Amino acid sequence: VAYARQLAIYLIRNKTDLPLKKIGEFFNNRDHATIAHSIDKIEKLMNVDNNVKKDIEILLNQVNKLEKSA
Repeated sequence: VAYARQLAIYLIRNKTDLPLKKIGEFFNNRDHATIAHSIDKIEKLMNVDNNVKKDIEILLNQVNKLEKSA
């Protein structure tokens, strides 16, 4: 569950300009520091784990398709 939440947080931050506090509100009022940690963790994992990088690429492609069809 934590990994999926971290991916979602990373994607929201990547695709929007929402402040960390606002993103945290979407995830049961998590603190902005927790949100920043999630983003940092995914960024670091992407540099060392190709599976994480692939997960992000797949999810970003799906989000981009949804944006185009809207």
